[in-house]
Amino acid sequence: LIIAAPMAPAIVLVPFAPALLAEWGARTTLIGCLLGQAVVLLLFTSLPSFSAPSIFFTYAFVLRLALGSFNALIDVAAGALILRAAPLDSVSTVISMLESVRAVGTLASPPIGGWLYVIGGFSVPFMFGGALCTLACLLLLHPRARETIDSQCESSSSSTSVAQLLKIGRV
Repeated sequence: LIIAAPMAPAIVLVPFAPALLAEWGARTTLIGCLLGQAVVLLLFTSLPSFSAPSIFFTYAFVLRLALGSFNALIDVAAGALILRAAPLDSVSTVISMLESVRAVGTLASPPIGGWLYVIGGFSVPFMFGGALCTLACLLLLHPRARETIDSQCESSSSSTSVAQLLKIGRV
């Protein structure tokens, strides 16, 4: 149940993602959700302090729900930014690259997390993940990154991108 918990909020939240992106924009949504995910990852470091199994399970379950919520919106916002910058004739290539990177991350995360656990204990993998999310936010907030992403989006030859479709309020 704890392992599958992140999928439930994804099913509930993703249908509302277009309205959220239309209101806040993909970049702001991405930054906010990355920061939220960093906080949740840091909250995982307090799990060992709960000795009662019911409290431990409940806390872990709630954190996994929150992680799933942020992760679902991160996927949509990042995908919208990436697809907005891609020319229409290369969208399939871009999606293939995105999924390949996701697969590498999914395969590499357990051994890296295990290695971090061996080096520093239970909290280190979560602190490392939180630090990576925070670093991603800082990179997205950097003025040069904003200019690069914006110019790439403007120079895209696609007339209709998934990001533009996501920004449609009501269908």
